[in-house]
Amino acid sequence: MKILQNDGKYEFLYFPQNVVDQIAEVARTCYKSVEDEKNTNKRLVEGLMRREHLAMIEHAYLTVKFTGISRGFTHEQVRHRLTSPAQQSTRYVDKSDFHFVIPPGIDKDKEDINVENSRVDLGNLSVSDIVELYEGVYGALLEKGWPKEDARQFLPIGIEAPIVITANLREWRHIFEMRCDKPAHWEIREVMIQLLQDLQSKIPIIFDDFRLFETPPDKDKKDHVKWYMRKVLRRHKLLDAIDHYNNVSVASEQI
Repeated sequence: MKILQNDGKYEFLYFPQNVVDQIAEVARTCYKSVEDEKNTNKRLVEGLMRREHLAMIEHAYLTVKFTGISRGFTHEQVRHRLTSPAQQSTRYVDKSDFHFVIPPGIDKDKEDINVENSRVDLGNLSVSDIVELYEGVYGALLEKGWPKEDARQFLPIGIEAPIVITANLREWRHIFEMRCDKPAHWEIREVMIQLLQDLQSKIPIIFDDFRLFETPPDKDKKDHVKWYMRKVLRRHKLLDAIDHYNNVSVASEQI
């Protein structure tokens, strides 16, 4: 048995080379434009991103492998339908040696959980005790001759479940919008923020409109969101939105 806590990791299995040039070449096919001193590939892609003409970046993609993450993470991830996932199978892979993901901020050995009610009386258990109990039940079923695909019905959602995701850059942007923000689940948010920050350093032209924010600490909340990332409006868009809002407010007052 192994308890995983803040162990989610990623690695690139495929990363596009010269991605800006690739996107620019696609865009020039549409517009029949040529590269010159004023119309460089970088400037062309910057214009696409500024105008949010994101169809062009669908022609570049990433393949990323995630490890040290739970099936809770993967249940969130596979809801993004414009991706190609490949997830470790619990039908064919023996999960007897539990690798189990627990939330951050929990002491796996000291956290007492009272497991007593009218049907069950196990006394006070630590998180490690409960994971060991899960592991024991699964292992006992296999020893009894149950097929892995039947025994897996008793696997908890916290079991480790490596997954590989392939998606184009436009879909990755959508994933980051959903999974790096405050409402996202803590596990996927933490790993996706690390991935997004890495991509900002590698291809900032595609992801530089996301910003990292910190929220004030709240001692009463164990699931406190300390860090999150959110897409921000570019300056011209923000000014236009403010002007539009002011016009709407004036019009509403006149009704």
